[in-house]
Amino acid sequence: MRSVLSHAAAGAFLFMATAYPAIAGEDVAVRQLGNAAYELTLKASEPLEIAAGQAQLTPAAQKLCGENKVTFGRYSFARQEPIEPASSRAPGELVLRQEIQCGSVAQEKSAASPARERPSTPEEDQKQVELLTYQYLKAKDAGDFAKAYGFFADSMKATASQESWSGAGRKFSAIAGPATSRRIRKITRYDNPPSAPRPGVYIAADLVSQFQNIDIHCGYVVWRGQPDGSFQVIREEANYIDRATQQRMTPEQLAAFKASARC
Repeated sequence: MRSVLSHAAAGAFLFMATAYPAIAGEDVAVRQLGNAAYELTLKASEPLEIAAGQAQLTPAAQKLCGENKVTFGRYSFARQEPIEPASSRAPGELVLRQEIQCGSVAQEKSAASPARERPSTPEEDQKQVELLTYQYLKAKDAGDFAKAYGFFADSMKATASQESWSGAGRKFSAIAGPATSRRIRKITRYDNPPSAPRPGVYIAADLVSQFQNIDIHCGYVVWRGQPDGSFQVIREEANYIDRATQQRMTPEQLAAFKASARC
């Protein structure tokens, strides 16, 4: 069983490249996410553990934050692999994307005790998350990113401003076109998972989607239970292939992508 707060599926192909300015003197790419929040990108040709990757990113993070405290937030691993047969001998790259916050980070409210009594049953919680996930996706698909952003927990909002997150959503919509299918294929509940930053109820909704220009798109949305019984989004991951890239892939490459991305 995969941890809902661990890295993204290893071996996934990346097909959306973004040019980030690098910090002078550092082999690290930087993208500003919001007020004092950044995404650092590190590429390595050898396998890399998260602790070692964060250690390599620390000097760049400290340079960005100055005298302010550096807080490491969400991260994801992915592997860039050559797609064209002519470049099949070229080695792949392991890409670590790490979000950081300079200064204090807004904290989510947590229950006084992880073993608190809840007014709802696990089955009711999962039904609630299923309904919330479809509402969240509907808002994004309609271009109502302000409404979708309202589903986020404070920890998500601390790493990306509404403006920057909405801008990324609009760029994806321009590439993908309208959604033609959205389906939750699995919902998994985790009670006080050891990898979580704090105890509580976490529920992951695994998704399969299709768009006008994208046939293969899968990922998940993770929700965390709040003291009042509601749920908020604390993480979202997605892997996909645009149709033009898909047409250039061999059946073996396509099968490898689907397996690594759990599509």
